[in-house]
Amino acid sequence: MSTGHPSNIGRYEVVERLAIGGMAEVYLACDRGPHGVSRVVVIKRILPHLAENQAMIRMFLHEARVATRIQHPNVVQIIDVGEDHGQPYIVMEYVLGSTLREVTNEARRQERGLPAQVALYWMIQACSGAHAAHELSDGQGRPAGLVHRDLTPHNLIVDNQAHVKLLDFGIAKGQDDGDFTRTGVLKGKLRYMSPEQAEQRPLDRRSDIFTLGIVTWELLAGTRMFDRPTELATMQAIVTGDVPSLGDLRPDLPKALIQAVNKSLAVDREDRYPTAEAMRWAIAEAAREAGLITTAEPAITWIHAILGARHRAKRTQIEAILSHAPMPNRASYTPRPAPTSTGTSFTGTRALGWIGAAVVAGLFLLAASTVVVGGSLALWWRMQDQPPAGVSSRSGVPIRWVLAPVYDPAVMLYEYEPLRKHLESRLDRPVQMEVAASYAEAGEMLADGRADFAMLPPIAYLTSHQKHPDLKLVAMKVFDDSTGSDGVILVRGTSGVGEEQPLNGLTICYSDVSSSTGYILPRAWLRKQGFDPDKDLKGRVSGNHFQALRDLSNGACDVAGTYSGAWIGADRAGISASRLRVLAITGRTPNDTVVTGAKTPQDLVDPVVSTLFALDPQRDLGIARIGQTERITGFTPPDLTAFEELEAALKSETAASDK
Repeated sequence: MSTGHPSNIGRYEVVERLAIGGMAEVYLACDRGPHGVSRVVVIKRILPHLAENQAMIRMFLHEARVATRIQHPNVVQIIDVGEDHGQPYIVMEYVLGSTLREVTNEARRQERGLPAQVALYWMIQACSGAHAAHELSDGQGRPAGLVHRDLTPHNLIVDNQAHVKLLDFGIAKGQDDGDFTRTGVLKGKLRYMSPEQAEQRPLDRRSDIFTLGIVTWELLAGTRMFDRPTELATMQAIVTGDVPSLGDLRPDLPKALIQAVNKSLAVDREDRYPTAEAMRWAIAEAAREAGLITTAEPAITWIHAILGARHRAKRTQIEAILSHAPMPNRASYTPRPAPTSTGTSFTGTRALGWIGAAVVAGLFLLAASTVVVGGSLALWWRMQDQPPAGVSSRSGVPIRWVLAPVYDPAVMLYEYEPLRKHLESRLDRPVQMEVAASYAEAGEMLADGRADFAMLPPIAYLTSHQKHPDLKLVAMKVFDDSTGSDGVILVRGTSGVGEEQPLNGLTICYSDVSSSTGYILPRAWLRKQGFDPDKDLKGRVSGNHFQALRDLSNGACDVAGTYSGAWIGADRAGISASRLRVLAITGRTPNDTVVTGAKTPQDLVDPVVSTLFALDPQRDLGIARIGQTERITGFTPPDLTAFEELEAALKSETAASDK
């Protein structure tokens, strides 16, 4: 079988093969319709060597028939079913978000608890979707008796608006399934099985209710319910009802809510809720009585805080597909903790193509494997221990790079991945990259030896060097063949700011107080125009350049300081650059700097710097530049005279602050 992927499946333009396993292969694709109307979809196609197996085809099409008939907002939708070169395929809805498993893993990594009201809001939706599946009937109105059998956190998707959808009906069982399930074969994930499922007894919808009860319990408890050392011990705990007390783990939860969850976990299914709808009502009523707000707003706020940056990066990538934009360099990223940093580190699972770990959709791989396209196109089957982007698979002591958080950390690591791999290849050593929590933290990590190299904006280098004189500037980034960037002040294109509307009393967004173009230069420009930045305007620190542009676009501020590269790359971050206009050019600043610390050995500095200076992206990587925002075309020796204007602006800012 070919290891490549087709350019088209039916009428669908294939972007990337995402996964292969079990009986199918899964692709990300684009459905380009008439009049410029396009959409991104996910296609599951039966493997070529199974296309002649009629039993496999019947099983594959059985899934399509089941899932297509379920029309509900809490179930991933089937769009189309077809055949391509003798291989049946299913076309599914694309959903931008994250699996519930990924959501909870990321919350744990960030040490943020999941609010009970958010967990209940999600499970209310999951129950609603499950009830729709359970109520499925045939053409004569007879119940289909559908049981999902795998309603685990892997198969519950949470989108960026905190909306939940069920996926993967690949092992669902109905009354008319015939020989699709063999006796003696366990289907589903053991930790989430009902007692009757573990004992391979006949199932009905109440088996799914037990699984939903496990997921609800785990979201509220913050730990696994059946966490036993062996499969046998796990099965024994399931069939005997050996469940830790939720009340002991969460004494703050109201008793009515604990009782509602416990009812779904009864060993005897006759004691459980008769339907998922009844479970939904019980949870909702218990939450209402406890004063817990199970509405969208708190859930949206929480999911944006946890995964907002990653979801924005995904949206940018999908927009690139729809606009026929050139494909970014193939890499993947998913937040994971870095071993040496207290800052924000974004790494990833195995590279799955340029969309990498960044899409959600229903991937219904059957039997042998469970594949999820979650908040990051995560290939969960046998791949969770694969080296992520930003982390090397090579052995040895890694060369540690830290990046200042100039914009969204997930996007930064995605853009720097080709450079990381190039350094690794040329130096024959593992290279690890991570994003610090702040500009200042990046400098501190370099100074105290937690990093060997740092990529710092020029003002961050100057301030870090003032505090730690032993930091050494060794190279400067070349941006689109230029060694410097213009600082700009932007306004919304429809506003009259700077024309009939004066700046007095307006709100200005700064990217970061340690930013050259996002703070120092715009404030220096304002002073030259006769304004006091602190008295005549209201200041707002957005956190990074792209967030400052988002804040400007959505009206949180009236003007924003940034650099020309961020404005140029705004569209790829989901921000319409055409809706913004330049009010002023605030000055010229050197590009980002490569800096080393006193603890970085010289025999490491020399080969790294030589590799950077010799870099030719077109020759070495086959691309014109590294990153659509970074736009790196090379590196050059440092020119200290390029910092003179910036140093003057910094002194002006320091003097003004001291008054």
